[in-house]
Amino acid sequence: MLIDQFFTITEKHREGNHLELKAELNPEHDIFNGHFPGDPIVPGVCQIQIVSDILSTEEQATYYLSSSNQIKFISVIKPQETPSFHISYTMEKKDGNIVVTSKFYNEGIIYFKMKGTYSKSIG
Repeated sequence: MLIDQFFTITEKHREGNHLELKAELNPEHDIFNGHFPGDPIVPGVCQIQIVSDILSTEEQATYYLSSSNQIKFISVIKPQETPSFHISYTMEKKDGNIVVTSKFYNEGIIYFKMKGTYSKSIG
């Protein structure tokens, strides 16, 4: 999990199954030393993991992405320029799984959009 190390949630507002969050990146995290030295960006896999971490935290169980019909990386997130961003997050329980629709954005810029089905880890 990347939560509380790579990123932290600094604001959270919940209405039913919808969350509005604000995430703050840790620009000193080791991931940025390799992705990319001198011009760090948030790796796509980390953006997907942030979505998973939020779900696991909210549901107090470990979930993994089992399928996705939409993952779009729209704009680059550079931690030095964009140390925090907003997350729109909706969870829908369906057939024993949870379908998550999420968007990362800030000041009119959309960085990432995703819709995926998550399954609960066993064990």
